[in-house]
Amino acid sequence: MAYTFGKTCTPQLGQYKLMALKISLSIFKKFVFSVLTICVVANCSGTADPQGSSSSSSGNPKNSLPVEQSVDAVTSPARVESENFSRAVDYSPGNLGDCANNHAVDFVTNTANSLGTCNIGFTEPGEWVEYDVITLADGTYDLSFGLSADGTRRKVRIYIDGTSYGELEFSALGPQRYTWPRVQQVDLKAGTHKIRVFFLEQDIYFDAFTIKQVESTTPRVTGLSLFDTKNQIKVEQYSPLSLEEVNDIDLDALKNRELTLWVDTEGPVKSVRFGTPVRPNYRTDNLEEFVLSETQFLDPDRWLLFRGEHEFIITAYSEENAQGNASEPVTVKFNLLETHWRVKDDSLDLIANIGESAEQELIIDNIGNLSGDYELKQLPAWLTATQTKAEIETKTRMIIGLSTPACINELVREATIEVWDPGEFITPILIRQVCTRGTKFDLAFDRFYINQAVPGIDTLHAPDRRIDLVRGRPGIIRTFVTKANELANVEPRVEFHYKTQTGSTGVILLEGATEAPLEADESTLAGTYNALIPPEIIEPGTEFFVVIDPENEIAEANKTNNRYPEQGYLEMRVADIEPPEFVIVPVVINETDPGITPALVEELFEVVMQWHPLRTYNYTIRSQPFTYSGDSWTDALKQLDDLRNMANTESYYLGLVSERINDGLTTGIAYRPNRLSRFPFEALTALSRKKGTTIAHEIGHSFSLRHTDCGGPANPENRFPLPNARTGTWGWDIIAQELVRPVLSDFMSYCEPAWTSAFSYSTTMAELLSRQEVSARNKQQGQMQKIQFNAPKNKKIRVIRGVKSGGKFKLYPAYTVTGSEPTYYSGEYVMNIYGDSGQLMTSAAFDIINVAHAEEYHFTVKIPAEQLTAAIGRYEITQNGETIFNKTISKTDPGLQKTSPSPKLSLAANNGVRVTWLANGEDTLQIRDAQTQAILALDTTGNVVVYPIDKELELTLLSEGNGYTILKSAPTK
Repeated sequence: MAYTFGKTCTPQLGQYKLMALKISLSIFKKFVFSVLTICVVANCSGTADPQGSSSSSSGNPKNSLPVEQSVDAVTSPARVESENFSRAVDYSPGNLGDCANNHAVDFVTNTANSLGTCNIGFTEPGEWVEYDVITLADGTYDLSFGLSADGTRRKVRIYIDGTSYGELEFSALGPQRYTWPRVQQVDLKAGTHKIRVFFLEQDIYFDAFTIKQVESTTPRVTGLSLFDTKNQIKVEQYSPLSLEEVNDIDLDALKNRELTLWVDTEGPVKSVRFGTPVRPNYRTDNLEEFVLSETQFLDPDRWLLFRGEHEFIITAYSEENAQGNASEPVTVKFNLLETHWRVKDDSLDLIANIGESAEQELIIDNIGNLSGDYELKQLPAWLTATQTKAEIETKTRMIIGLSTPACINELVREATIEVWDPGEFITPILIRQVCTRGTKFDLAFDRFYINQAVPGIDTLHAPDRRIDLVRGRPGIIRTFVTKANELANVEPRVEFHYKTQTGSTGVILLEGATEAPLEADESTLAGTYNALIPPEIIEPGTEFFVVIDPENEIAEANKTNNRYPEQGYLEMRVADIEPPEFVIVPVVINETDPGITPALVEELFEVVMQWHPLRTYNYTIRSQPFTYSGDSWTDALKQLDDLRNMANTESYYLGLVSERINDGLTTGIAYRPNRLSRFPFEALTALSRKKGTTIAHEIGHSFSLRHTDCGGPANPENRFPLPNARTGTWGWDIIAQELVRPVLSDFMSYCEPAWTSAFSYSTTMAELLSRQEVSARNKQQGQMQKIQFNAPKNKKIRVIRGVKSGGKFKLYPAYTVTGSEPTYYSGEYVMNIYGDSGQLMTSAAFDIINVAHAEEYHFTVKIPAEQLTAAIGRYEITQNGETIFNKTISKTDPGLQKTSPSPKLSLAANNGVRVTWLANGEDTLQIRDAQTQAILALDTTGNVVVYPIDKELELTLLSEGNGYTILKSAPTK
């Protein structure tokens, strides 16, 4: 799939070209759903595959030449032991293992089977081993690789004659507990071929690989064998099992083995399905060699140690998940003979399984030298023994009949009985009765949700309180399945079925709990049934249902609660949130450039993507830094918003600084608008230090969020539902792919560690959707206006800025921008503008915007310049018809004819230019790069250092409330 999560980078031409590869690598390793592509100046880079050539060591400086050893090429079909390689690359010095060799490859003693002396272990990413194999004929071949690891699933890449045949992912069952993933349908010519195993991750163990020619072009099961998973070998006397008659299997001869079924196949087999006549679709195996393993859905104790006859039906498929072309089903029948307990030492355990209403013979063979009276103790009330005491001599046998009444309610009941020599405990025996028609047993859905950061479409809540999913954002499905009887031990299959608006359908298997619990445990993935849900499924129009035991293989008292919804499909509620556009502004403080790079932006925005309901975002890094020379966070924020207004854009402006402005405490600041108070939609600004959590917090304010009450913020959100700003729900980290505890504090508080709450997440979602609706409506109205009145695209717009602090209003210097005619909107306040002769020229309604971290409000009023028919004489602000502010502009000093500020320019350190001028506390000096026209500073202090690309500056005086005039274009050379 091709899915770009969270970024589109468009910096200026010629900058950051060398950063593209670093970005792709740093982000790629943290996502599993997609291939990420970062484009920088039309130059895209990604992670390159290691070379398949046998003459290269992939460029690792630790070991530039392969290790070689003299080994004869093997001839297919063959099993090739890992230690018999021809060439290898190993980065670690010497042999880190315990199996001797005379070169650097790490060998460990083979404890898995008796087929080889050593196995390869202690791998590092980039190491590889290569083997020479001879094929005698042209044809199609299958290869299987014995791989193991401890902890998490791992990957290797397979090369044949320098060509990559993809990655093999395998289960990490533990060191030297091998699975056998396959490379299938490889066309090879007769001759010698180089087979390379390239290790993509550390601490992988490699036992051997097999290669055989595929004779058939259709999937087919060729046989079944009894397989010892502990020793990783087929049990010789039961390999293969007869497909025509019942196989008698002597459990007594197989004591202490871990036994399962091994399916041999031929042709293009991608999966097999195991079943029984009662449960025909018991389990599908896609991943490793087709083995009915205790590590998957089926516990061998539930069938392999049952005394009596058993039947399995196995079908091969040409596609995964038991789909595509299917072979004819193959049936194998076997009879497990009598269950023995041999008196040899005191470490033996035995499981004796009894059916629904049956008798069992427990046979005790005294093959050791023990003798005396033997006694069975702790018999449960539901179990009857023909005798509980007996005396057997050495090398004789005692037969004890065990019987139980018919099952009534329980699916499984068990007890441990004890075997005693007179006065001395010898061993326990587990007696288990397995029933299939329990009337009180019931599986049920308790809860379902999809978590993209917080639980969405959560069935715990009423439909009108459920949080929508975000289109194109990955997440995790969590299903709470419980059973109604503690004696039942079942592992139900749980499936998520979906169909998209385009008509594609699919099934996702939910895994996690090893058996259905009495009560689901949300705090661990092992307590619920889960699956990662890829982003392309979460789209408007997608429908789904979830079902327990889809094949009705488990007997229950009630089947009506095994499906959500009970009938048909349920439509996903999906919010289609447009990616916000960010302009990243490097802000110079105290002559210190924060050094903003694409890699840094990606790193900082990881937290933003974790906490906010976004599927992606777009950003541009401003090509030239902006200098702030004052000492006030709120003033710096106002200047950043001026910068955005002067660019006449709806993008969010995010200023990044490398150090605090001179108040010693604050680390970020932002505007927090009242929801929908600004009409039309305009982006707001935030100023923050280089810290991802701070940036996510300040962007939260820009998305209308208030502080939440932890750590002492002023005027916290009074609607927040939990004390101390606790999130209260289990979160999901889409980057680390792990659960997040519900005891963390909401990120809009001052407490850490932090996460997003359902309140902040859903409030942001509603705000962004509302802004989209308003923006779309305004754009549509603008198009209609253009058609009806043929309005020009570009107009001169006067931007009037001000502040309300301590109940008083103040105007900042005004300026003019070029853009579309502003849309009129309502607000609590009205600004009236009078000409120098006292005539009312125009009026405009507006609202004030709260600075989230200060008791201060800023406002912006945009007026078409054509409405200002004379010089401005007076500003008036009214509220509910009452005048609350007046500002008169002197006729003799209209603002455009002030005394020259007499700017002076000189060179400063680090290629900067120092600008000094006669500041008066009211006016602002706008400083532009004369070549690029980029605004470098909006200075009010009279002393600022800027960093132009060209050393020619354009200076403009912005006068309080009244406009601007160009003073001088001043070269410095």
